[in-house]
Amino acid sequence: MPQSTARWSLNRDFVLGHDDPKIEHAFTKIKAVRVAPNGNVFVADARVREVRLFDDGGRHGKLVMREGRGPGDVINMGEMGMLADTLWTTDLNLRRITLLSQSGDVLRTVPYDPDAARTAGEPVSMTIAGILPNGEAIGLGETRKTMFESYERNIPHLLVRASRAGRALDTIAQVSLKNSMWIHRDGSSMIFTIQRFSDAPFVRVDANAGRAYVIDRTVATNVRTAAVTVTAIRPSGDTLWVRRLAYSPRRMERAAADSFRREVERSYSRTSLKAGEREKIAFIPNYRPPVSDAVVAADGTLWLRREEGQPEVEYWVLNGQGTLIGSVLVPRQVTLMEASGAHVWGVETDEDDVPRVVRFTIRR
Repeated sequence: MPQSTARWSLNRDFVLGHDDPKIEHAFTKIKAVRVAPNGNVFVADARVREVRLFDDGGRHGKLVMREGRGPGDVINMGEMGMLADTLWTTDLNLRRITLLSQSGDVLRTVPYDPDAARTAGEPVSMTIAGILPNGEAIGLGETRKTMFESYERNIPHLLVRASRAGRALDTIAQVSLKNSMWIHRDGSSMIFTIQRFSDAPFVRVDANAGRAYVIDRTVATNVRTAAVTVTAIRPSGDTLWVRRLAYSPRRMERAAADSFRREVERSYSRTSLKAGEREKIAFIPNYRPPVSDAVVAADGTLWLRREEGQPEVEYWVLNGQGTLIGSVLVPRQVTLMEASGAHVWGVETDEDDVPRVVRFTIRR
């Protein structure tokens, strides 16, 4: 981190749902936290397929989405975000977008077909990453009929601008899949290995600003030239800006590397792969990937979660012009998911891995 960058601190305010212990401990797998302009907070729980609303004081308001197939229901939640004062969610099974008011009322549902996208004369199945103010969307598209071939042959994903119905209008970038997944075909079966230490790029969309971020977090091979590169791209495909952020690489811990090796060995112990071949499956670089997550916040800032493996994890905060304006350390059991003005929201897990949503005040 550059010496001139300000170090911020976080003061834990309260737990969402503190007025109702049943709600406070009811979450299982929190997928997203989003803040509306009026201060209401929406929390999506992927495992129980629910979205709950809390007021700006952290008190539970109501359940706004639940498992089902009716208006406002959800089966397989994809992404969730705020566009001005409207909350939008996608459902991968129901193939639709649900729009809700900032008070949690269902406004309407919009069907979309992720398999309808077409670009360069080649079939593309698109996953929506963000809804734009003009009703179009930005998403990631597979460039073949199945995802397996993309990963096996390292065929890049396409960053696509599409109609809300799912039809591709333009390809605005290509995104590498390097080191993200290993797929092994063993007779009639197929084994998937998600690379724990993948350095494949992240893509995040700032819907309100009308831009996408591609975060190149390639693992360093030279300590002196190590850098994270963030590229902001307009929906037209034009590059808005590129920022190169130098950093000091952190060595991969032997315990973490050995743990992943054992996991891979267990997964492939009963396959036709010999021991020497199994050792090549795990991607274990000499250094940790420099960024482990990225969040586009409600206030337009971009929060980059740095390397894992330490008691505390650092976040870098970039403004809309790509300037590094601050950094903050948080306990590793806290994952930040949203920021708005003077506050950030994160998911905190206890010793039993039970998650809860907590709010922090930023001290700059």
